Amino acid sequence: MRTSGYAGDPAPRPAPAIARDSGWWGMQLTLWVLISMLAALLFSYYYLRTGASTWPPPPAEDPVLWRTGIATGLLVLSVVPAAVVHVAARSGRAGGRLPAALAVALVIGAAFLAIQLADYPANGIDPQRDVYGSLVLALAGFHHINAVLVLIGFAVVALKVRGDRMQPRDQQMAVTVAYYWYFVVGSWLVIAFTLYLTPRFW
Repeated sequence: MRTSGYAGDPAPRPAPAIARDSGWWGMQLTLWVLISMLAALLFSYYYLRTGASTWPPPPAEDPVLWRTGIATGLLVLSVVPAAVVHVAARSGRAGGRLPAALAVALVIGAAFLAIQLADYPANGIDPQRDVYGSLVLALAGFHHINAVLVLIGFAVVALKVRGDRMQPRDQQMAVTVAYYWYFVVGSWLVIAFTLYLTPRFW
């Protein structure tokens, strides 16, 4: 039974291994710090909500859902190109669907941010009026700053990756950016549930 190429065939080229260097561990630590920060912001929101008889406090009203519904749908959809980037990076492939996946992730991420930034003034959220507006923008700002950082990461990966194979360092960067985007998507689901849905039943 043939287990390798015929004599004279070039040996199969293994995918470069992804080394868990200091950058990888730094990213893991950063994610845990971000999760802790998000938990602290959510605790502040729910703590103040518990002490209020009416939420959102007048004259604020329950936020309109349709804009953030579209934005959230786009953000969830962006997991697909991020996963393509992740899989391509782990295999070391730089060609194929990777450039298109990076471009789609950038476009969807930018569209999400544009819709959300238009949503806050449309919902009358004013951080200088009351603590509700401050908390909304603190939670949203925390998320959107991280989203911008990851989009910059996607752009850097798109600029660095050339040819058919990734260098191990570029692989690590692409995988790290993909993990960071998963955090951005997951954290937004928690934030959107808190800001847009809980005022309707609590």
